[in-house]
Amino acid sequence: MTFYETMYRLFAGMMRTLYRVRVTGAENEPMEGPCLICANHTSMSDVIILSAVTHRRVRYMAKAELFRIPIISKFLSSLGAYSVRRGQNDVGSIKRSVRLLSEGELVCIFPQGARKPKVDPRTTDVYSGAAMIASRAHADVLPVYIKTKGNRTRLLRRTEVIFGRRIPYDEYSAHYGDGKYTDVIKYIFNKICELDYESSTPEIKDTSEANKN
Repeated sequence: MTFYETMYRLFAGMMRTLYRVRVTGAENEPMEGPCLICANHTSMSDVIILSAVTHRRVRYMAKAELFRIPIISKFLSSLGAYSVRRGQNDVGSIKRSVRLLSEGELVCIFPQGARKPKVDPRTTDVYSGAAMIASRAHADVLPVYIKTKGNRTRLLRRTEVIFGRRIPYDEYSAHYGDGKYTDVIKYIFNKICELDYESSTPEIKDTSEANKN
């Protein structure tokens, strides 16, 4: 059993309970092959919540400053995180993301960049890096909406994770325009935000007792 599998068994169920997580659209989660998860971003706990409800290890970018601390660096790396220099054109992290997707991994990027708590995601700016990475890897994109009251995640408050229909490369690449990746990420993020309207209580599946395969 890997370190990640051990940590998942120990903590995933606890996290799903503490954040009262429910999932809709679980059938859309890819069980194999490359895919880029793109989600709205309201809290540092988004990473924990997404990892707790997916059946595969999710690879994330984490700010480079965290990797300067040896113990934290080792821990994050064991969980599948890799560093990115925020606010810079970090070519290395972009190439690594493309390589991970090309190797069949599940990678997550938040198009809003930084966390946007208590703000309607439809009113925020998005960045085109996720569209560029997905396009270079020709990977499907999985839109995910993390829904909380007032767009603020709290312990013991209901958190709904909505998995949308996967967007294949041929679909989102058709939206290249003068801005190229800018137009593509707008298309993808609109799909993310639309999930808020499409969700309904009868379709929600409680995953608090789910086990990872």
